Amino acid sequence: MVFIILNSPFLKEALFGVKCDIFLEDIRRPLDDSHAPPEDKASVLRPDVPSKSELEALEADVVLIGGGTSSLVAASILSKTGFKVIVFEQHTKLGGGCHTFKKGRFEFDTGLHYVGDMSGNENFCQLLDQLTEGQLKWHPMDDRFDKIEVGDPQKVGTFKVIDIYAGYEKWAKSLNKQFPGNEKVFDKFCQLMQNFRKASIMHGFMKIAPDFVVKLVIKFSFLSPVSWWNYYFLKNADEIFYSVTQNKEVLACLRYIYGTLALPSKYLSLFLNVTVADHYVKAGGFYPKHGPSIIPYHLTRTITKNGGKCFVRSKVDSLILQFVSGCKLKCVGVNVSIAKRQAVPIKAKYVISSAGFYNTFLKMIPDSSTIIPKLCPKIDWMLQNMQPSMGALNLFVGFSSSSKDLGLSAYNTWMYDNFDFDNLFESWAQESDPWKAVDHLNLPFLYVSFPSAKDPSFDFNQSEPTATCSVITLCPYSWFEMWNERSVGKREFSQLEDKVEVFEVGTPVTSNFYLNAQNGEVYGLSHNMTRFSPTFTRLSRFQSEIQGLYLTGQDTWSCGFVPAIVTGALVCTTITKRNYLDDVEKLYK
Repeated sequence: MVFIILNSPFLKEALFGVKCDIFLEDIRRPLDDSHAPPEDKASVLRPDVPSKSELEALEADVVLIGGGTSSLVAASILSKTGFKVIVFEQHTKLGGGCHTFKKGRFEFDTGLHYVGDMSGNENFCQLLDQLTEGQLKWHPMDDRFDKIEVGDPQKVGTFKVIDIYAGYEKWAKSLNKQFPGNEKVFDKFCQLMQNFRKASIMHGFMKIAPDFVVKLVIKFSFLSPVSWWNYYFLKNADEIFYSVTQNKEVLACLRYIYGTLALPSKYLSLFLNVTVADHYVKAGGFYPKHGPSIIPYHLTRTITKNGGKCFVRSKVDSLILQFVSGCKLKCVGVNVSIAKRQAVPIKAKYVISSAGFYNTFLKMIPDSSTIIPKLCPKIDWMLQNMQPSMGALNLFVGFSSSSKDLGLSAYNTWMYDNFDFDNLFESWAQESDPWKAVDHLNLPFLYVSFPSAKDPSFDFNQSEPTATCSVITLCPYSWFEMWNERSVGKREFSQLEDKVEVFEVGTPVTSNFYLNAQNGEVYGLSHNMTRFSPTFTRLSRFQSEIQGLYLTGQDTWSCGFVPAIVTGALVCTTITKRNYLDDVEKLYK
């Protein structure tokens, strides 16, 4: 019944569809199949730094804070709709988690390591296709896209390998072969993965519908799809998993993926855990041709083609706020400093921040500790009840030999010392002494991948044979906090050893420097159960409690590339009352 109400054409007309449809025709062009990346990629992602006089002359309908995927998607949509948009990015290049960096002759990805289901059948993929004119090519990874290694390979009887394959049928068939006698368990896990979409519909509705409507709908908790939302969002993942089986080795086929959320299944909602698992299992993993930075390149070209502007080294120091009737705040623009020079005010009707809740509400609001508790109780509740996610330790390795010569394949390896994932994580995360942790504790996990093996065009763009590797684990920010005020360069090192030519280390402090994080958090707000409670879901909307200030990015939904696309679209829906995801789906039908 509730599902029928949500799909009522009258309600849809009230909430969406009152502006022009920008997806009336398919604008995909023939794909440029050149092995070489676009010659202007570097200049597009590193646009000129504007002068003070240029800033002062700017006129904008919408200012977007941050140059990551969600912000660029939103700017692309709004610029195509006719808005004058300006994107300000504090880093030296656009892209956020999709940006890459070079060390010597090596180029490394930083945030996007693989994406699930970019086969073109989902609306988020179709939206990205239209916004980039079909110029992104996604290479599928191996059928076995993830390999789980548990234990010490040198100790006989303690080492276990679990292969994770793409496609529900192949996934279940492979696991049934690896764990005979658990057919019903894997059938149940497939059901859990496939049914989450019923809950996802409700989650999106709660983010954009009027608050009084959301409160009313929540009261019908016994009706679909609200009952699905309660099941997936209010139940802990482990609570459901362990009701299916107590076998930790079998459970690892769903629980291993927690590294993508920085919390074990014990702390996650069922929705988050199975959503991420399903995202990859449904069609496998994909990697973009020419690497992740090609994505912001094409989005930026769309923005500038439609009259928008993007600037780097442009830090939004503060929001320009006004007091309005009823003791409320209104955002009417931002103060922007270019290359650390004096800030320039930029006025706009709409301000969209993808900088995260902490940056937006604590750093960019003058006297926030006084103003927020007094005038913004909803924002204050979120800040008081949430915490940052854990930091990450990244190792980037460059090899002086090709992926083919080294025998590298297009899959990821997740390494664990044992199947007690909770204890591995908790012991590591709660240890205050990094030296003690390294000497006496096991790592929570290691994620190892070879980006050069995932992109078939990689070798064509190298003058000499090379390959790249990314290794990731989690670590507390406190271990590196003392380095926060020091130069990033002092934490880098390189060395030569056989085929290894370059090492580069990224720490939680690196995240502070390049992503403007507060406590080295790589995934914004913690993805714990509070994050997806009814209260937080209602309050963490795309339209903030401050008039004229809108939010997008990982703190409004969850971390990941696909949520960045979706939230970029939904913040535009909130502003224009047009459902762009629906529009693009109609185009492809």
